[in-house]
This record gives sequence, C-alpha cells and structure tokens, in this order.
Amino acid sequence: MKKSLINIITLAVGVANMVLMIVLVFAIVPAMNNTNNLITKICSAIELELSNSSGIGVEDLPIENLAVYNISEKIQGNLQNGVDGKPHYMIFNVTISMNSKHEDYNTYGTAEAMLEREGLIRSRIYKVVAEHTLEEAQNNVAGLEDEVLASIKQLYNNSNFIVDVSFTDYIFQ
Repeated sequence: MKKSLINIITLAVGVANMVLMIVLVFAIVPAMNNTNNLITKICSAIELELSNSSGIGVEDLPIENLAVYNISEKIQGNLQNGVDGKPHYMIFNVTISMNSKHEDYNTYGTAEAMLEREGLIRSRIYKVVAEHTLEEAQNNVAGLEDEVLASIKQLYNNSNFIVDVSFTDYIFQ
C-alpha cells in the first residue's frame, strides 16, 4: 500500500510539473519573444543613427571621390612617460582622406585651405599623441588614428568631409 501511495504522489507531482511547464511555454515564451523583437528593433535603429551621424568611411567612397592631403613634414610627437619613466617619441607621416563630393570640401578641403590650417591640424595631432604612453601607442595605432580623426573633425565643426586619418612610416623611440 505504501508503494502505491508513493507512486500516486510521484505521478501527481509529475502531472503538476507538466502543467506548469505548459503554462510557462504558452505564457512566458511569447512575452520574451516580443521583448526580444523590441530590443532588436531598438538596436537596429541605434545602428542606423550612428552610421548616419558619423558619415561615410573611406571604404565606402569610390576612389574618384577621394581626395588626399599629406601633412608636409614628419611629425615627432612626444608620448607620456611610460613605466620606465623615460621620455618617448613617435615619429610619423600623416595622410588625411577627404570626400571631394561633400559640401564642405570646397570650403575646407582644398589644398590651399588645408595648407592654411595645417598648423591647427598638427596641434591637434600633437595633443592626441601626447595623451598616450609608448605601450598604448604601439599596441593601438588604429585607435590613435581614430582619436586624431575625431579631434580634426571637431576642429571643422564636426563636418564629415574628412573620412580618414592614417599614419604612415611610424617609428617609436
């Protein structure tokens, strides 16, 4: 008799578990799917907004719409003292890529206009480079280029006619 009673209790608990699982599947899962869809829509809206605010990148431009300005002399930027306590430098050339079809290009992007503002651009580059140590600069040159790009864009009232800044022939000392 005791075995029968235990079997009946086990069967009742199993049935109750099954009922609760069915409630869980039909009540909670659809709500979670709706929440997931809402989050996906929000994320896609944010991505669209970010891509529109930052403009197009150098990869998106046809080569005929790409104008390039090379800073005339190599830049020797002072880096912060690292863990060794010694002064370090980064020596490099800078190339600025611009969208020649952008409305601000004729105002700011011509060779004469860029040459006129080269001192301001160089100053921005020095400031950004000086915020980093040797180790940071060596390990993340692309991040350094992005920071310089953002700083130069800020100089031009956040205009998106400048699409890329690249360092070439860089040497760390």
